Amino acid sequence: MDMTLEERRSRLKKRLDIVKENVTEAIINQHIFWEVQDIIRHNPQLRNTSSAFYQWMGSTFVHSSALAVRIPSRCLDPLLEVDHWSQVRHNAGPRAK
Repeated sequence: MDMTLEERRSRLKKRLDIVKENVTEAIINQHIFWEVQDIIRHNPQLRNTSSAFYQWMGSTFVHSSALAVRIPSRCLDPLLEVDHWSQVRHNAGPRAK
């Protein structure tokens, strides 16, 4: 069953909302990560201490950043299919010149 243009718009809006949430979360996570890095850098006692926490924090930041990139692309992949845009172009009618 083909979706109407309005159904496609609604679906796209929902997916873009997911992308927005993920990007916002990634920006906040990045900010927190670098703020903690500054705290560590400016505190000699912390800077000279090896810790599983630091390894965990770095690993968690890398993994969350990777997910922040992958999740939006998965949300938008179906919308980038050629068939979808062919249908949109067909529904739009002839282009104005």
